[in-house]
Amino acid sequence: MAYDLQLGQSSRHVSGQYAYLLVSGDTVYYGNDVSVSASYNLGSLTPGQYLDQPGPAYLVSAGTSYIRQVDRATVSDASIVRPLDGGVPTYDAAERTFRFKAGPPPLHAATHLPGGTDALTTDTPVSVGTANSEGTAASFARSDHVHKLDAPGCRVYRATDQTGIVTATWTAVSFSNERYDPDNMWTSGANITIPKTGVYSLWANIKWDTNTTGSRYAYIGGPTAGVDVVAMIHVTRASSESQVISSISKLTAGEVVAMYVWQDSGADRSLLSGQSTPEFAVQYVGAG
Repeated sequence: MAYDLQLGQSSRHVSGQYAYLLVSGDTVYYGNDVSVSASYNLGSLTPGQYLDQPGPAYLVSAGTSYIRQVDRATVSDASIVRPLDGGVPTYDAAERTFRFKAGPPPLHAATHLPGGTDALTTDTPVSVGTANSEGTAASFARSDHVHKLDAPGCRVYRATDQTGIVTATWTAVSFSNERYDPDNMWTSGANITIPKTGVYSLWANIKWDTNTTGSRYAYIGGPTAGVDVVAMIHVTRASSESQVISSISKLTAGEVVAMYVWQDSGADRSLLSGQSTPEFAVQYVGAG
């Protein structure tokens, strides 16, 4: 059973047993005590809206209004207003009430992306430092940012035997191919050019042809034979002798390093090509 009730500017008590539809008239204000008014209320209704709360309420009209008392079991319209809930209502038929939940918040993260209305400031990439540092930049880093590993290095080898190693003469080992050389430190021949000042690891490997006369020397140094020697190795009475030489040295950008060999067998000798020989590697390891 449903019927219309007239509301005026004096508050009227209504039961929580029913829902109430504002059929026509002026705005209606509702609250929990008799003092409800346009300035003191829990909310308001406009024509076509429902008030559905389980407890009693007080209603007052801004002028003259008509409300209809409705059995709550028949109310399933999402336009119902429930005090103090807010959000989007869903009707619970078993309890004959509307339940409210907060609507999804507006998407906010997108405003901080590049091109957004509040894009975050990001700084330019920096190289890997030489020591730990907390940093002072008041900016953010993108999740896909990249730090360049600025550690130049190369490794070269010779694909064929190097013949004609003259007796009692320092001879540069000439290389023909690269294992890797991302910084273009080697172009051809014997010399490797240092691109960045710092500490480098240097390593080389050679193998002499078979001969038991005299001594065999190998060293890593500057581009002029016998000058700026970084590391040297010496063996005597070599017989198919392999020589491995290595060192750690601080080098300057633009400096050139090469590998030299020497023998005094009394005749020309050869460096044999094969697995990792002749081979020469230079790798930056730190600022020093």
